[in-house]
Amino acid sequence: MRALSLTQPWAWSMMHGPKFIENRTWPCPENIVGQTVAWHASAKWDPNGERFLLEHDVLVPPRHTLPKSAIIGTVKIERCIKLADFETAFENYPDGVRPVEAGPPYGGRSRDDILPADQIPFFFGPFGFLTSSRRPITPILYPGSLGFFTLTDDVVREIERRVDMPADTLPSPILPQQTMPWEPPGGLHRPPRKPSRRGRR
Repeated sequence: MRALSLTQPWAWSMMHGPKFIENRTWPCPENIVGQTVAWHASAKWDPNGERFLLEHDVLVPPRHTLPKSAIIGTVKIERCIKLADFETAFENYPDGVRPVEAGPPYGGRSRDDILPADQIPFFFGPFGFLTSSRRPITPILYPGSLGFFTLTDDVVREIERRVDMPADTLPSPILPQQTMPWEPPGGLHRPPRKPSRRGRR
């Protein structure tokens, strides 16, 4: 399973709040679109993100109550949307429907079919990963990495176990300063590093 790290409070908003589209400067790899991935909350806090959410009437939980450096759940990546294409595709169609004869991108599709209206305020691109089927779990400590990174098999099994737990049996939310109820055998795993090129010519 792949994972993607998000700063708080964006991670919370994508898992528990009204935001279902993750903004990135790069497109989602084609082999990940349609797949289930894990959301990882990084150790960083984005004050601009907090301000943005508050300005859009999203009540953000106190910073100290949100998990960090931990996997917080899974989502399905439905599609990757390029902001420039999305804006230009429908700019001449006030009814929000692009006819088939208009051609790509999105010929024969409606604006809401590509991106629900309630997600437009949260989409500022340049690329957006539209998600669905989010399944929050009790956080699992795990170090993040840039871009999509691969989780170890034991962590994937623990995620699947927690995802399958009935909502009323999930453990209570865990504060960042508390000890997580489960860690991979041998302690905290770190993503494998690429071989060093130091000393090579």
